[in-house]
Amino acid sequence: MRKSGVRTVTIGLAGCPLIGEHYTRRSGGRVLLDSTTFRLGQITATVQVMDLNKKNPTGEATLTVSGRASRVTFNGLIRTAMNFCWLLSLATNSRIVPYDVPTPSGRRLTAFSSWINSGRSHIALLPGNLIRSFVEQTWATYVREHRRHRLVVPIEYLLIADLPSQFVEVSSLLTFVAWESLKHSWARNAGLPFEKGRFRDPRGKPIGFVALSRRMLASVGIRKGVKRLAVLRNQIVHTGVASAPPMTVGDRTAAARVLLLQYLFRFLGFRGQFAIGRHRAVA
Repeated sequence: MRKSGVRTVTIGLAGCPLIGEHYTRRSGGRVLLDSTTFRLGQITATVQVMDLNKKNPTGEATLTVSGRASRVTFNGLIRTAMNFCWLLSLATNSRIVPYDVPTPSGRRLTAFSSWINSGRSHIALLPGNLIRSFVEQTWATYVREHRRHRLVVPIEYLLIADLPSQFVEVSSLLTFVAWESLKHSWARNAGLPFEKGRFRDPRGKPIGFVALSRRMLASVGIRKGVKRLAVLRNQIVHTGVASAPPMTVGDRTAAARVLLLQYLFRFLGFRGQFAIGRHRAVA
């Protein structure tokens, strides 16, 4: 829609756990905390969740993206909406999916699979400015780097890995697959030689998982050992099972996830607190 020099697109969302930062007036004079507005460069994105007085198990919401018609195109707004959904999914640890997307010839319903991971948002949902701050801090870097580093891939793996019903071994495997994805894209973009299926140093010697992971983490100022995580990774990846008890596997997988998110959040430019269940960390 184009009005008064402003181009606007509104789509439906599912799997959105946001509560809101701002109040809006609804029918019957009710005032609800249900709206958050994000500044994404030249584009504004506003999420308004479904009436909280009604049951909303699928996390329905509307996303309105808008910008000056002289500076943004219809396709640009749609791309912004898609990128926004992925970044918001990462922040909330829930799979937020657009399900009603406009096209130049009309509207179309899209098939989708969404879910809300209740109580496990990486960034706190209240107060609402915390989610907004995360998205606004990381937006420019995400838009610039998401294709070069294939960021959608590890984000999707991390979301599926943390599903409440997920087996601990599957969660661990997907967490390390996400790790491998980020490690590979970091090494490729760092210009490391890749020969015969291995990244190599200038002398042609293969660089192992631990050494390459340390380089990746150090690139954003993280200096932590990964040898213990490497033991679990090797067992899960190569045998499908771990020798440690399930609780220990869960704790070590959570530690790997915290470290990986700390890297990803710093890479995207976020500085602040995040959480994974009972685990708290700072990017």
